[in-house]
Amino acid sequence: MDAGHVALDSSMAMIVQQLQTTGEMQVAVMKKIVESQQQMAEWAIDRYAQAGLDLPPLVIRFLGPDLSNCGGARGRIYLDQDPIEIRMCWNSELILLHELAHAWEAHNVAAADHEPFM
Repeated sequence: MDAGHVALDSSMAMIVQQLQTTGEMQVAVMKKIVESQQQMAEWAIDRYAQAGLDLPPLVIRFLGPDLSNCGGARGRIYLDQDPIEIRMCWNSELILLHELAHAWEAHNVAAADHEPFM
């Protein structure tokens, strides 16, 4: 499995870098994060790693409950950012898994196959 980088950000100012070595994911916390958000992000990323699904480099930002920070949604992915950016306005495992699925699909499904896939 290729090494990937995932940065997490919240209003409590944190960054997490995902490092994968021989199938195991290690997460190094570089700044403080709300513990529940960190646990949720680690859990979601680990679900993909355990399934052998490589995620592209991305940033996850926990922005609080103001949906305007997420384009009016509970969570939103911005595929045009480098790295890809996921904005979370709800602390929801389901929404985070959903947004990560968009990142996986963009990274692993050829553009020609995108429309039939969706």
